[in-house]
Amino acid sequence: MTISHAAGQQLYKDDSKFSGTLKVYWCWDSADRVWLFNSDDGAVYVWRIIEGQWRRSPHREAGPLKPPAELWPDYEKKRQK
Repeated sequence: MTISHAAGQQLYKDDSKFSGTLKVYWCWDSADRVWLFNSDDGAVYVWRIIEGQWRRSPHREAGPLKPPAELWPDYEKKRQK
């Protein structure tokens, strides 16, 4: 996972091994956080700026934050209803 400025400057590079071509879904939310859903194991992660630095954390450790609806693939949205 790499986060870059619109001009191309790299702001953050994560050491995670998520593959963008395998069952991984991601989106930005309205508060400039990045969300990732790994459908292989059901894990959800959030990247956000904390004390001026981008940090990744599992969703369950991120407090009361709620993933945006756009994160979920259609089959997962149906399952959650």
